[in-house]
Amino acid sequence: LFSKYYFKKGGLGDKDMVGIPVDMVREGNVNIDDRDIAQFLMEKGIKPSVHRIKIYKYLVEKHNHPTVDIIYNELSESFPTLSKTTIYNTSYLFAR
Repeated sequence: LFSKYYFKKGGLGDKDMVGIPVDMVREGNVNIDDRDIAQFLMEKGIKPSVHRIKIYKYLVEKHNHPTVDIIYNELSESFPTLSKTTIYNTSYLFAR
């Protein structure tokens, strides 16, 4: 799927998330297909729900250090069933 990854555990910054391809971060090219994200999550033993895919995609595509509130405000309009609890739990799962 991707050749190189950051495996640093920690915050929600674009270089801190497990699985972000190093070459994509360096080049600023982080437009990843949902199917690729789903496949990647499955390879890591994470069930690829719609919310998890969209949260992962948001974190990869944005070059900021978003809070849960920022992610919620950005995604909740498109996904009204998304909750802040889901974002907290998903970010914790990704950081493990």
